Amino acid sequence: MLTRSIVLVAAACLMATGSAVPAAATSAEKISWKNCPGEAARGTEIRCADLSVPVDWHRPGDDRTTVRLARLPAQDPAQRAGSLLVNLGADGSTAEHLPGMRKDLAELTRWFDVIAFDARGRGGSSGVACETGPAYTALMFSSGRRTWDRFVRDNRAWEASCRKAAGPLAGNLDSWQAAHDMEAIRRALGEGGLSYYGNSYGTVFGKAYAELFPAQVRRMYLDSVADHTRRSPLEAVAAKAEAVGDAFEKFGKWCESDAECALHPDNARDVWDGLTAQASREPLPAPDAGQGKTVDPVQLRLNAFLSVPQESRWPRFAQALAKARAGNASDLHLTPSDVPTGIRVDGLAWCADFPFTQDRKGMTAIERRLRKIEPRAGWLMAKMEYGRCVGQRHQGSFPPHAIAPEGLPPVLLVSGLRDTATPPSGGRLLAGQLPGSAWVRADSGHSVYLSGNRCVRDLVHRYLRTGARPAPGHVCPA
Repeated sequence: MLTRSIVLVAAACLMATGSAVPAAATSAEKISWKNCPGEAARGTEIRCADLSVPVDWHRPGDDRTTVRLARLPAQDPAQRAGSLLVNLGADGSTAEHLPGMRKDLAELTRWFDVIAFDARGRGGSSGVACETGPAYTALMFSSGRRTWDRFVRDNRAWEASCRKAAGPLAGNLDSWQAAHDMEAIRRALGEGGLSYYGNSYGTVFGKAYAELFPAQVRRMYLDSVADHTRRSPLEAVAAKAEAVGDAFEKFGKWCESDAECALHPDNARDVWDGLTAQASREPLPAPDAGQGKTVDPVQLRLNAFLSVPQESRWPRFAQALAKARAGNASDLHLTPSDVPTGIRVDGLAWCADFPFTQDRKGMTAIERRLRKIEPRAGWLMAKMEYGRCVGQRHQGSFPPHAIAPEGLPPVLLVSGLRDTATPPSGGRLLAGQLPGSAWVRADSGHSVYLSGNRCVRDLVHRYLRTGARPAPGHVCPA
């Protein structure tokens, strides 16, 4: 099978409420570092801790939960400049995955203790153990009412069971709560100001912290900024749909110029167009997928949607297109079970931050508009982004909104010019709300620092150590 599910972190929606809980409302907890559970961290210098925090920061005196921390210590205590709190996004469980990220973060330990945390309810943090929910990509295979109604029913049933399993945490998984956890971590570490590195969804946590605790920020680096600013679902996904179109154009030109492409010297996008037109007349045969199996335009679009945004998938996708052009589309055959995007507990958190409360008619209207922006595959972005929230009854406790924090020091933001998961417009919009901050573009995809971009790494290290920012308009090469 050609494809696997793509991890896309980001989106946007409505308006925010709430303010920070005063620091005096709770006393600072103590951190007790110990060996980490599991084999991955055994024999390493990484140590873990569980920090007790309120289940609901609106009522800090009520029930408690824990947030898992993992510490990768500074290489030389004499050169140590403090702690750097890190969340790398995805499902928010950075502490759990820190052992596998040691090499990627090693340079930072020249100056900092790297402190990773698992967002509340996820990873090693206590609280939530939900079954995997329905695969929302089913909505992308069929736009019919029967499929929609079935998914709404199944997703509501999953939401009810997950909320029951989560107990009091269920309604307290948004980034407003996470930002207060970050402040509790800062205080427990004894740091006078927070230095933070947020990547992808971790930038949503960073934005919330900057809004709620601006005076406590020492340094803040936000990489691959998820757009938690735009209130309109259409505006939020339009940039991503356009980014898919840009990637499709680059994929096509790559095949024209690079002999590594199985379609060289043809333009891959033109080949895809031809196959889609052919499949619209009669589905393409896929004999290796089973007797009588075929590939229709829906499967061709999904293959493109899952493959084109990631350059590492281009060679294999091109091979599949070449094989289909020769009469065998088996490598392009897909079913909903082949694209595993079942909703997990982070779906509750996502829908708290990025709600989608519209019905099928509203989704169809958004897709109609997106087709005008990117008619090939990018218009599928609406259901990829918001499908997990369709039918859920409890959404939007901390929805997208603009911010205007007072007393916030300059922030460094970086966006990859080839990033389709969190397009550069997200970084540009947020940077415009943070006076004095620097927004850097890099010839890169998603997660620029983790990709090893030397120019970006040097800028980040200098900023975190000294606060120095690059000049406006700075662009880092690949």
